[in-house]
Amino acid sequence: MILDLARQGLSVSAIARRTGFDRKTVRRHIERGLEPPVYTPRPPRLSL
Repeated sequence: MILDLARQGLSVSAIARRTGFDRKTVRRHIERGLEPPVYTPRPPRLSL
């Protein structure tokens, strides 16, 4: 939805108002595009 609004030419602030997300969140999704997030496994924690 964010990408569709960006393609229509809406500003980041306008998209944030329409969707309810923060401007930084909107900007991050626009920059990332359609690629899924990449998660890495956490390193194991040392036990006592």
